[in-house]
Amino acid sequence: MEKSLRNEINLEGITCSNVPVFRRDARQRKKFRRAVTIYAVKKFSHGLDFADIGTVSEIETHFDAEPLAAMPEPIASDVASLPPCDTWVNALDLGAKGDGQTDDTASLQNAIAKHQAIYFPSGFYIVRDTLKLQPDSVLIGLHAGATQIIYRITRLRSPALAIPKHCSKRPKAAVMLSSASDFIRAEIIAARSRHFGKPVPSR
Repeated sequence: MEKSLRNEINLEGITCSNVPVFRRDARQRKKFRRAVTIYAVKKFSHGLDFADIGTVSEIETHFDAEPLAAMPEPIASDVASLPPCDTWVNALDLGAKGDGQTDDTASLQNAIAKHQAIYFPSGFYIVRDTLKLQPDSVLIGLHAGATQIIYRITRLRSPALAIPKHCSKRPKAAVMLSSASDFIRAEIIAARSRHFGKPVPSR
């Protein structure tokens, strides 16, 4: 496997504490280690390596690490912290169905108006109008694939009335923030819009 063309490992900027062996192959014939308690791996790479444009590639491993006197301070996360779990309310307890058929627009909008943090269990929550968030709204989904807000437009059978007037210029958003400045403060679960069966990006 060490010489397999399908193997490719690239790691950068990793700080290790009490990790004597950073990496070893499956047969444990080759190990990359540092005889210090704390060290920083600037770069570790394994796989096809090109020394320069036009040169023949070769499978190589590069390990660049240096010792540290102490662990660096943790890097602050760019993701806002979630509210305490005991403040969450369950969307299903507030009237939403999440069954992929029921129109949950009214129940979800009412929940957003009354509660800050709303938890969405797995399900497909159908909305037929834009959900307007509060400045501090936090929508928490169980899983991006298993929990979705779907903006659905009812199909009209008559060809002459195939496109509703309000969709003639651009599709509506499934979820809308209270203002452009609040996008960091609002946590939105994976939202998916449907415009006649085709995905439409939400804003």
